[in-house]
Amino acid sequence: MLEKNMLKFIDKAAAIVQDDALETDSLGFSARVLVQASLPHRNPREKQLTNGRWIKRNGNFALIMQQGCDIEGQDIGFPYGNIPRLILAYFSTQAVQTQNREISLGNSLNEFMSALGMYSNGRDIRRMKTQLHRLLSASISFRYEDAEENMVAGLNRPIARKYFFWWDEKSPTQGTLFKNSVLLDEEFYAEIINHPVPIDMRAISILKQSSLALDFYTWLTYRTFTLKSTQKISWRSLHQQVGSDYTRLRDFKKKSCEALKKIYAIWPELKIEETSDSLIIKPSKPHVSPAKTKLRIHKN
Repeated sequence: MLEKNMLKFIDKAAAIVQDDALETDSLGFSARVLVQASLPHRNPREKQLTNGRWIKRNGNFALIMQQGCDIEGQDIGFPYGNIPRLILAYFSTQAVQTQNREISLGNSLNEFMSALGMYSNGRDIRRMKTQLHRLLSASISFRYEDAEENMVAGLNRPIARKYFFWWDEKSPTQGTLFKNSVLLDEEFYAEIINHPVPIDMRAISILKQSSLALDFYTWLTYRTFTLKSTQKISWRSLHQQVGSDYTRLRDFKKKSCEALKKIYAIWPELKIEETSDSLIIKPSKPHVSPAKTKLRIHKN
């Protein structure tokens, strides 16, 4: 089974290397603020929270998230893992392509599950619905503080203003009576439109089993657009930014190296070097062409 899965990965990786994202209509987008600081990889434990909040820092920038509640007022938990990342990539891509805050989730549950690269079986459906509800119910703040400049800036926003789902788990292929949609928050929508990070949705599909690989891929894609000179980033700094879920630094480093090998397989032009204490990133050809991306956005 492992050998079969590896062969599938190699075939898909080869296809990505051979054909450009725009040529295969695989161009997608991510929100910049969610590249700078990401969601939890695992369900946060109480000791990983600060006054009941999930906080992910990246230098002076931080993502602060508080979980939502159900109709009875009970906490429903934090969104975590690969599924919220797949959902956010779908939302961001649809927002840029349609230039519309209202995101359609398809005519059936099966259609939306397929768009996320998931199966319409009971287990996947339950996982998706749980993470979708958690994501859309959470309160998220983006905060920037610079003590030297006496500067504080913040943005307190949910992902969506409103949403409507009319799905029957027992009949996932059945069309729905009402429109399934999400209306993105105005500020979150503006952030996506004004600062889209182009990604290859085929890469998202092939890396979708690992939330850490997804985070590294979108982060490296973002960095290569603006990187002018070689940059050395310590594993300790990356651990705080990307992998604070991992208790031990050496565990994070090991998992990161595994994820980076997969990314390199689909992006051989990426110039990175792993040392004992840091990750070295050199100016590289972006995975998606910036010039072609701007032309595609302008056409849309």
